[in-house]
Parts: sequence; structure tokens; C-alpha cells
Amino acid sequence: MSSLQNVKGGAVKLNSGYYIPLFGLGTYELTGNEVKSAVNIALTCGYRLFDTAKYYKNEPELGAALEHGLTRADVFITTKFHMDPEDPAGGARKLVLESLKQLRVSYLDMVLIHYPKAIKCDEKDTKNKEHRKLTYLELEKMKVLIEAFSSLARFEPALIQEPILTTLAKKNNVTIAVILLSWAMSQGVGVIPKSSIPTQLTENFEATKLVLKEEEIESLRKLNRNKNYIDCAGWRVL
Repeated sequence: MSSLQNVKGGAVKLNSGYYIPLFGLGTYELTGNEVKSAVNIALTCGYRLFDTAKYYKNEPELGAALEHGLTRADVFITTKFHMDPEDPAGGARKLVLESLKQLRVSYLDMVLIHYPKAIKCDEKDTKNKEHRKLTYLELEKMKVLIEAFSSLARFEPALIQEPILTTLAKKNNVTIAVILLSWAMSQGVGVIPKSSIPTQLTENFEATKLVLKEEEIESLRKLNRNKNYIDCAGWRVL
């Protein structure tokens, strides 16, 4: 049995047969000693998934931070990179080998294409919404896990100040961030909130202990405003 199968917050069995924790630590913009400090606190709390990328330029620091405390099998490491359009296969192999060296590991649990997009996609195409819905339905059919992008909406006031969030946070005696993270996880969606602040790292992990009731989940679904809560200019975010 995988040691990741019974992690706090739960794990999902991928089509590969391996398990991925639903809750992890995002490391975008974490650098230098920040990485080591954040990882140490995260490991102590119970985080077992760590998400990085070539673009983040912190693979060496993350690898060094993860060398101590747990065995390799006890953590799930995800990295990402942009594909080389001239040599996708050869370029991918080169980048994977680089990441293995930088992270000081013999294998990677998951490698993603960073910001995949359709080159000829017309952002003004009225069928985009339909295509996105079909994409989600196909992912569901194929049992492909969805991992959330910016679960906390970068604390955009238009979302964070919603009365229902304040009410649920007070009712469950947790932070608004925990409500948002738990809302995603309660629906089987993975989350990887980033922070280097000790109190936030600890508080965010409380989401692994909170399971929202169906009526609470539905009340948050109704917050849909048919808009992005964060500025995604230039990004074709689903």
C-alpha cells in the first residue's frame, strides 16, 4: 500500500495506479531560505504534496529541503515545464533529467506541461464556453483529477468579502481560506495553496480536517458570477 494513500486530507488514485494527495504546497515565488522554512513547517503539519516548476527557479532549494525527515516514497513531487516546439520529445527528456538533478531525486511523481494552450484558439469564439464544458465532462469520464488554480483567488475582495464565506468561517471556527480550500476538496478537487508565512501554512492545512456539508457546498456554488475572480489577462484559464 502506498504511504500516500492515507495522508491527511485524503488522496486520489490516478489512472496510473499511483496516489496523489488532494492537499499540497504550491511554491510559486518562494525562493532561497523561504523554501526550506516553508517546507519544514509544511512537513511538520502533514503536507505531503509539493508543486514546483522550471519557471519557479526553486527546484534546487525544494530538493534540498525535502532531503531530510521523510523517505522519498513519503512525498509526492510535481514539476512543470514549457515544451520546446522544435523538439518536444527530446526537449522533454532533457528537462526531466535536469529536474531530477535539481530536485536530487531518482524519479518524479508527476510532470506537467506548464500552461498548455491551443495555438490557434480564438479567444473571441462564442463556442469557447461549450468547449470548456465538454472538456470538463471528458475529464470526468476519463477519471482525470482536476487540481485547482489559485484556490484563494489571491484574496480578491470581491470574493473574500462575500457574506456567506464569513458566515461559514465563523460557523466552523476556521479562516475564510480554509472554507475555500475545503470547498474544493469536498468535491474531489486538489488544492496547492502557496504561503511562506508559518501561521498561514498551519491554518491552511486545517482544510484537511473540515468536510463541508452538501448545503454548505451548494451555497458556495451559488456565488458564481460568470467572471474570473483574479486577473487572467493573457491566460486561457478554464
